Amino acid sequence: MIKKVKAGKDTITIESDGKLRAVGKPFQIVEKDGIKQLQINGQSLEEIKNNIPHMAAALKITEEELIQKLSKVSAFVEERRPFPFQFRFAFGGSRAVRSAVKSCLVLWSTLVGNDEIKTEKYNYARMFVNGENEDFLSTSTNLDSRIYEQNATLVDKYGPVFSLIYIKSDEQGRVIGHFTALNLIGFQVILVEQGAPANRQIALITDPITGTWSSDIADTLDVPFDWLSSPDYDYETMDRSRQRFDAVMARQVTIGREREVGRIVDSVFKSHGIMEGDLVTSEMVGSISKTIAHRVAHHFVGVPLRTPIPPAEVKEAFGAKS
Repeated sequence: MIKKVKAGKDTITIESDGKLRAVGKPFQIVEKDGIKQLQINGQSLEEIKNNIPHMAAALKITEEELIQKLSKVSAFVEERRPFPFQFRFAFGGSRAVRSAVKSCLVLWSTLVGNDEIKTEKYNYARMFVNGENEDFLSTSTNLDSRIYEQNATLVDKYGPVFSLIYIKSDEQGRVIGHFTALNLIGFQVILVEQGAPANRQIALITDPITGTWSSDIADTLDVPFDWLSSPDYDYETMDRSRQRFDAVMARQVTIGREREVGRIVDSVFKSHGIMEGDLVTSEMVGSISKTIAHRVAHHFVGVPLRTPIPPAEVKEAFGAKS
């Protein structure tokens, strides 16, 4: 979750599943010419109902009095795309690389054993993970903007934003780890200069969108050790990184649109009292399709859509007495 991101005049929270939620005061009281106005914001009528005790206390009236007042007014649901918001991305740096080194050590230990990782030859890398050896960052790690020769095959199976850890040792027992984050940027890490178990390799790949992963990828993905030991980053033009970043962003836009259209469709069916597994008659299709098209059009064009909630529905939600 990323909390309180500024998007124009709004503040939003990005949930861990990528959904956006507006952030603001659940209610506020504005007094003008001796008249108090209660302005309420919520994600649902149920959420607003949970705040009734707090609102009643702020207005110094009973909860029942407040419910009776609320049941006589109209409300509305507003749907709109947020204004653009920006993030600053830092490629590299001790925190990011330390995480990559730790991941490489943990994965390598599943192949060679914990006792091997505890030996002296891994001290340089282990100290860096523990925050005791910042020199490791400049002497034993590199950014790498190259892509694997088999990248197209990996994308086909694991998506355009896969993450991959690949670790290999040569005949002298030199161990190099390569951590690819979201198919966006690679970190090359020299775990051991010599003396580790020779000619071994292990890898782990995952698609964060679908949850697909494999710990057997090293059986089919054989990366030459010479490639691992010669990282390259185009500092001057950054063309390779920009192309990969554009692909990731395009994928995210597609996912966001698909998710939002799905949410709209589910919402419309729910508003018609149609649950999963229910039969949709031909008489209902016309009304439902028009409503879906109307809401989807507003979303794609970026025009806010206000849908009234009649007082009767508000009254029922709050359990107001007749």
